[in-house]
Amino acid sequence: TQVSSSPYRHPIMTHRIRRPLSTAIAAASSSSRDGSSSSSDSSREQSISLKVMRLSLPTFKLAPSALCESSDLPAETLLTNKYVDLDVGLSELLTLPQSFGSIYLGEEFASYLSIHNSSSFDVASLCIKAELQTATKRFPLLDVPSSQIPAFPAGSSHDYVVKHNVVEEGTHMLVCSATYIKHDGEKKFFRKFFKFNVESPFSIKAKSHTVQRSTFLEVQLQNRAKEQLFFDGTTLRPAAHLECTDLNTDTSSDYSHMSSRKREISQFDLMKPGEWKTVLYQLSPKQDVDAKDLEHKKKGVEAVGTLDITWRTPMGSIGRISKPLSRKSLSRHAISFEILDVPKVITLEVPFTVTCQVTNNTSKIIAVRLAFNKNKMAGIMVNGVSGQLLGRILGNESRQLQLSLFPLLPGVQTITGVRIVEEQGRKQYDFDNVLEVFVDMPELSASTATSIS
Repeated sequence: TQVSSSPYRHPIMTHRIRRPLSTAIAAASSSSRDGSSSSSDSSREQSISLKVMRLSLPTFKLAPSALCESSDLPAETLLTNKYVDLDVGLSELLTLPQSFGSIYLGEEFASYLSIHNSSSFDVASLCIKAELQTATKRFPLLDVPSSQIPAFPAGSSHDYVVKHNVVEEGTHMLVCSATYIKHDGEKKFFRKFFKFNVESPFSIKAKSHTVQRSTFLEVQLQNRAKEQLFFDGTTLRPAAHLECTDLNTDTSSDYSHMSSRKREISQFDLMKPGEWKTVLYQLSPKQDVDAKDLEHKKKGVEAVGTLDITWRTPMGSIGRISKPLSRKSLSRHAISFEILDVPKVITLEVPFTVTCQVTNNTSKIIAVRLAFNKNKMAGIMVNGVSGQLLGRILGNESRQLQLSLFPLLPGVQTITGVRIVEEQGRKQYDFDNVLEVFVDMPELSASTATSIS
């Protein structure tokens, strides 16, 4: 987008006059700690000059706090200053950035380009291009053909603003080039390079905990930025075979007067550098998903979904990050075994029945039988004969069955020692620590309680 075409003035002063409160410009034509620039040709040989600058928001000016009593001599001046808050030293004035600053993943990078004819002659057929290069991609930002600027008079200038949402980490290169024809017919070309680094504002760690058929996904976020960030919230877009429940909304009475959205934001406010936040989601498999759809499982890794993170800088600039999440597949065998349903109450030394499912994850037909490794069983044993024949299971199909178990010990016990034996190749698949259940003590009758007392 072209901003203006006017006689050349210093771009910083021009921008400050035009938009003094909304944006500020940090010059990038000279080297700095976080950014550097270079040119492919000497500016002395060129008739035109190109200035490349970064557009960024200003910051509030901090004034030193002056502690003063009402009886002191400077009290009338200091305590009535409407521009400075003496408690925190925060003033109402804004300051322009003095350095290149930091660019984080998910932010919008904005750059100001000003091209000026610094010679005493007119030039013709001016063509301007700008693109952003990363390690893997190129993003065109500006392309002004020569037909748009057939004549470029001496002393005139053209200004442009280019923007791009940063989606990759690492080194970025802003390449600006210009071609034109001098007054004597000589064709000229030059390029300027502006190099800067993009960092991720968050360190993301994910852990999963499986309970029965549900998986609880715990995601930990750490602020890696050099400044405080306002954590706006997260959204998990689950994979096609999963359903997601957000467990981060606080419905306690302390927040009863707030809306649901405000309750979420009230918990995730400013994150200091190095501070951690934790979010939790519950994932459950969809009931209507075809068993043949196993694209989400590849080489023992199961896609969970995509986590969208929204955050803001202290001055309100918004940033968004999308992070794909995965976990180790629960089933690495050609045959998988899972428990679908258990009783709500399990009593000590009282048999109970669970609903199980055996799935053939291959494309061929197999015949299997259900066995148990009693050496691995302790608190819960099988109530019946081991070696139940399940028959033939078609490829990518499942079969459900009822299994009777007998609890021997109270407390939290593990259903383990399950073994599936393939009849053709005599292959066997062991499934340990399938599910944890709580075994309750039996209730004492009134007569028994009286005799004990």
